[in-house]
Amino acid sequence: TNNDTTNNGTTNNGTTATVETVTFTAVPISGADGSLLDAEICERGTTNCATGTAEAVSVEVPKGVDVAISLTVDGHMTANWFINLEADRTYNTPLLTEETLGALSDAFGLSDDVTKGHVFLQAQDTASGIPGVAFELSPSNFELLLYNGPGGPDPSLEETSTGNGAFLNIDQGNYELTGTHDTMMCSAATGHQRSETGAAQIEIIGGEATYAFVSCAP
Repeated sequence: TNNDTTNNGTTNNGTTATVETVTFTAVPISGADGSLLDAEICERGTTNCATGTAEAVSVEVPKGVDVAISLTVDGHMTANWFINLEADRTYNTPLLTEETLGALSDAFGLSDDVTKGHVFLQAQDTASGIPGVAFELSPSNFELLLYNGPGGPDPSLEETSTGNGAFLNIDQGNYELTGTHDTMMCSAATGHQRSETGAAQIEIIGGEATYAFVSCAP
């Protein structure tokens, strides 16, 4: 099992500081057939990386600090997480190929712009997706909000059916993601970066995918 660890560092005055760390684990899954994929996971912008062959990959990150994580798999869109962890966490991450995204773009008439990014999201209670949640991205800068219905992606839906959805073709930048439900309160899921109002804070990076969850409870 993964346990919280501590790393020793040195402060500017020469004294030793203790930095608590936690483990972020991603399970890279093929969105096409469900198989595990070879992957590299990194604390974005650093050399803190690890690789794995068809298995979960993990990286130690500072506890209670906003951190960006990237998950890279050949032939698939880079996946990004924007986290702030108080304990070890594991996330299953179905990854899209460029061909899959291209098929979605063709089906819904999206522009072909590699400078745009995407958010793939889920509304959940404790672990599973829940219906009846409407998502809002602020600022509202996207071409399509797409929810997955029983028959697949359905742009006519106005709220989650299976719990999943996506904002496609978003300008690069920082955003806040919120969810609303008729009978429950929703906020950024445990482990995600969040604003003072409880919204999930995310970043959009051109040509890449950001993954975000919100949790809803009575």
